Amino acid sequence: MDPLSIIAGVVGVVGFAASSATNLLSLIESTRGCPAAVRGTGRDASEFLAVLNTLKCVSIRTSQTALDELLDLVERYAEPSGKINKWNGLKWAFKDENHVKVLNDRLVMSKTTLAFALTTITTLNSMRLNKTQALISDQIRDLRLDLEVKELSSVRPRQGSESRGTELGFTLQRFLNDTSEVVQSPLESGVWMDCSDAITSSFYDNSTFETNDYPSSTPRHNEALWSKLRETVNVDEVDENGDTLLHRAAEAGDSDLVRAILDQKAAADPRNGSGATPLGIAAWNGHIAIARLLLERGANVNAANKDQHTPCHHVAETGNTTMLKLLIDNGADLGAREEDGWTPLYLACSTSRLGAAKMLIDAGSDVMTPATDGTTCLHAAAFEGSTSLLELLLQSGADIKAQDLTGATALHKAVEDDSLKATIVLLESGADIEVSDLEGRTPLFITAEEPSVQCARLLLEKGAKVSARNSKGETPLLTAASLGNDLMVKVLLEFGADINAKDSVEATPLHHAARSEQEMTVELLIERSADIHAVDRFAYTPLHLAVYETSSREIVSLLYGHGADLNQLSVGGATPLINALRREGEVGQMMALHLLGLGASFDLKGFWKKAPIHWAAELGLEVVVTDILERGGDRNILDEHGSSPIHFAAMSGHINCLRILACDGTDLEISDKSSYTALWKAVTNNKDEVAAEMIHILHAAGASIERRENTYDKTPLIWAAEKGLKHIVQALLEHAADIAARDEFGMTAVHYAAENGHLDIVKNLLKEGTDLAWRTYSNETPLWKAYSNKRDEIVAFLVSVGCPDSVLVLTQDGRHEEAAKLIRSGASCTISWQDNRVALHFAAQQGALEFVRLLLDHKSPVNLQDTNGSTALAYALQGGHLDVVRLLLDHSANIFQCASTPPLILAAEGGNVDCVLLLLEKGLDVNATDHEGNSALHRLCNAEKENVAMVKGLLDHGAQPNLEDAEEMTPKMLAEAKEHTGILRILDTWELKNGGLADDERKVFNFAGNKELNRRRFARRDNVQFEMLGRPTW
Repeated sequence: MDPLSIIAGVVGVVGFAASSATNLLSLIESTRGCPAAVRGTGRDASEFLAVLNTLKCVSIRTSQTALDELLDLVERYAEPSGKINKWNGLKWAFKDENHVKVLNDRLVMSKTTLAFALTTITTLNSMRLNKTQALISDQIRDLRLDLEVKELSSVRPRQGSESRGTELGFTLQRFLNDTSEVVQSPLESGVWMDCSDAITSSFYDNSTFETNDYPSSTPRHNEALWSKLRETVNVDEVDENGDTLLHRAAEAGDSDLVRAILDQKAAADPRNGSGATPLGIAAWNGHIAIARLLLERGANVNAANKDQHTPCHHVAETGNTTMLKLLIDNGADLGAREEDGWTPLYLACSTSRLGAAKMLIDAGSDVMTPATDGTTCLHAAAFEGSTSLLELLLQSGADIKAQDLTGATALHKAVEDDSLKATIVLLESGADIEVSDLEGRTPLFITAEEPSVQCARLLLEKGAKVSARNSKGETPLLTAASLGNDLMVKVLLEFGADINAKDSVEATPLHHAARSEQEMTVELLIERSADIHAVDRFAYTPLHLAVYETSSREIVSLLYGHGADLNQLSVGGATPLINALRREGEVGQMMALHLLGLGASFDLKGFWKKAPIHWAAELGLEVVVTDILERGGDRNILDEHGSSPIHFAAMSGHINCLRILACDGTDLEISDKSSYTALWKAVTNNKDEVAAEMIHILHAAGASIERRENTYDKTPLIWAAEKGLKHIVQALLEHAADIAARDEFGMTAVHYAAENGHLDIVKNLLKEGTDLAWRTYSNETPLWKAYSNKRDEIVAFLVSVGCPDSVLVLTQDGRHEEAAKLIRSGASCTISWQDNRVALHFAAQQGALEFVRLLLDHKSPVNLQDTNGSTALAYALQGGHLDVVRLLLDHSANIFQCASTPPLILAAEGGNVDCVLLLLEKGLDVNATDHEGNSALHRLCNAEKENVAMVKGLLDHGAQPNLEDAEEMTPKMLAEAKEHTGILRILDTWELKNGGLADDERKVFNFAGNKELNRRRFARRDNVQFEMLGRPTW
């Protein structure tokens, strides 16, 4: 039952004490001489009267104390054992002073719910003595309840509640049902149900309640809204909430104002911001006259708001049967569904509106229309625990086997609410006691979860399987143990549940209770002989789970005290102590210290052969590390990777743990299987500042800072310089790290710093005496590393400090004046890059005549070859720089050994005809070929850009156009492939002058007919091959 239903009943009791003492005294008198059970009712009534009179007189602030006393008596009218907590739930409604004031205000009401209920009890006593059923029906139908009684039917809920109040009829029915248990009447249940039907029918029978009995019919004049009506021009104007004047008048209950607004032609169905119409508002507030008026003026009886609630939904929820009948008579859609798929009947059932539900069913509502979640009206009534509603629905054709989308039946819902009566009704009506939902849970599982002890005992007595399993392989006992529902555990064990039953991962109830931190349940299971050594699929005992998933030292001590093994290994090799340490944080540390205090082994290895001290060092648990060391733990114990505890402290950045471990007895030079020492672990796994601090600690303890890793033979200084870790570099330099140390590539720290753009480190290394002339095994200087990786800031700095190869950088960048100044200042012009090029190579390539002259004057080697065999002359020829070529030749440049490619070919590719003619004048062979058989004429005919003048010059000096290269291609074939028409005309002219068609031309014409030749001949254009089909094409 919802708390508001209980509140309404109690408020009724309080009201009776104030105004109906005569009725109560009459009841007391009428029970004299009756059987003992009936006399008990009288005694209870006397006690009620005394307490309530006290409650009437106390102040608002002290009413709470009196209410507590009242609750003790009210418990006699509650269901046994399972409902006390819900009666106590009453107290929340009176925490606020306003709610207490509501209680006191009700004390002065003239007629109350209990007056009616006790009158009914008196009648029942008469019925019991006279066995006359008709008498009770007649008396109840003759009752007339005034306005005050109807207002008592609901109490405004606390802020935030979605409940709207409780129907008077339900309260009376509830009181009548509960009273039947206390009185223990020998009357058959059928007599009680007849009485119940009489009460139910009285709540919506027109012969009992006339329309003018409802509050909505009472004249209510709202002057503010009348003034608004007189002032307004547009009666349909809306406010900031979207409400029209008609909305506000309907809510205020002023029927005359509503009529006046409608008389001014106002729309009868305007919608406000939430989509509500005036009719919906009137229906919700129970204003019958306004609702009737709106309907007469054409209001849509089925207009829904944004939540798809129609007026019929509102009325079904509030339980106003007179309003409901009005809506039904005006065509309300009884099958309308709101956003959750709830029909009006569903809402009536979910709020225990018995009278409304009966009226809706009588009007044709479908009792089986499901909500969006698949629940039916029977589910809703079962969850509310309303036996009368359940019987009404079942009599009206509700399917007791219906399941919602989760597979739950009404029986699942009834036991979830711990409603013993509802459960009895459903079982007597044929509900399947073993039906499972989609998770494999029978109703007995639900009782174990809630817990619902009464319902569980009933189900077990009716034959429910105590060993049933859900989809996870869990039994009800496993579920109850996991949730700490001790009463359920006892009941299940009483009915034969297996205390050591295992779920799908082979966990027992004791596992579940231990991991859920249910200390009382753990103790209960141990007392009932649960297997304390049981292991799950992972070989975890309950002790493993207690230390890993809870913070309860009490459970750990309890398990240990009953024989649990502190050193049991799991499948992965974890002891309880290791499990505790794996948790990290303060809880893990606390649990680890507790286990150590109990005597857990600190040298037993688990995961990855790690001992507890490894875990503690890795997690920075310095207290645990100290404790283990004080107990004699091995500070140099190794895991499967060869790491000692200090490796883990260094790797994880735990400075305090490192400081504890870096002392006498710790081997600081132990290398793991990757050849890393603790210092290496500190350098490679931590932030710059943390690692620097660790270096100081380890060096002070005697650790070497020159140990090399085994991948690239780097020292810590080289590695830190490469990564740009300036604090680590500084710390290492402070301890005199070797700045000249080289890795397997011959790289020093300054090479890596320059290559990666770490200027601060370069400067720091330079201060410590780094030599900028150091070269790697690939002949690379620090400046070359910076220049080739476009580290402009580093380059500028190194040039500014007079780096030996500065001239090379300036020359390569075309900054010849700056380079000249350095040379004149004594800088060397013979220093080379890693490819053996000197400044003269770059100057010749750029055509810088005067700078070349300066270099030659400063004895730059004119015939020095780079790694490709090219001299400065070769670069000048390629660039077509005639003046530089002449100058180099004047300085004894060797024209015959300047490059691996014939000089004439280089000159031809340079595009300067004069350079070509100069070389020919020097006696070079015009038909000299490279290693692919290409002559200068081949290269010109295969070039992208046509150079007719140079081809003519070569032909004039004896070039052979029919000379074949290694691919048997002639210059003319290549020219045809490139479609160089000017060159082809020159070649044709040459052929005519030299005696007709050349042989190579005939070969071209025969390509299409010679398939074998066509398959294996290819022409080249910039290293791209194309097939010759007829005339050469791409």
